[in-house]
Amino acid sequence: MENTIKSNSLRYFIYCRKSSDSEDKQIASLPEQIKELTEKAIKENLQVVDILQESRSAFHTGRPKFEEMMSRIDKGEANAILVWASNRVARNMSDGGRFIYKFDEGRLIELRTKSGSFHNTPEDKFALSIDFSVAKKSSDDLSEAVKRGNRYKFFDLKEWGGCAKPGYKNYTDPVTKANHIT
Repeated sequence: MENTIKSNSLRYFIYCRKSSDSEDKQIASLPEQIKELTEKAIKENLQVVDILQESRSAFHTGRPKFEEMMSRIDKGEANAILVWASNRVARNMSDGGRFIYKFDEGRLIELRTKSGSFHNTPEDKFALSIDFSVAKKSSDDLSEAVKRGNRYKFFDLKEWGGCAKPGYKNYTDPVTKANHIT
């Protein structure tokens, strides 16, 4: 594929994702991403086909809007993606590998982020795979830290934010109103 690409031949999806589907977490994240990426698209005269957004973790496969975007790329509706950062695309190796393979197939020409872009070159695909791997490692590390914290709260502090685990009971002290697990 040519290294020089006419910018008017690129058709972009703006893909915005926040990690949590909880309404109270990262509440401004999607509107901020959409605003800044739309401004970037206007400033750089990018042809935007659609804006796709979802509130789903990319730690596991199965994000509906991501799957829709991949399918629409296969249909030729767009051949470039504009995202805030590459980790918005994938935090698991299955989605990351599928995404990079779109370059190999010639269906994807560019992944543009707020700070740079990736194309169908060995160097860019390698760099993108490293970005996805770093995002995966970060997610794995965070998951382990949360599990460690939950074990500490449950076994050492005898506190738990939800229902007690099987074999234990939630107990609220009637005087202090402190919650304990017994």
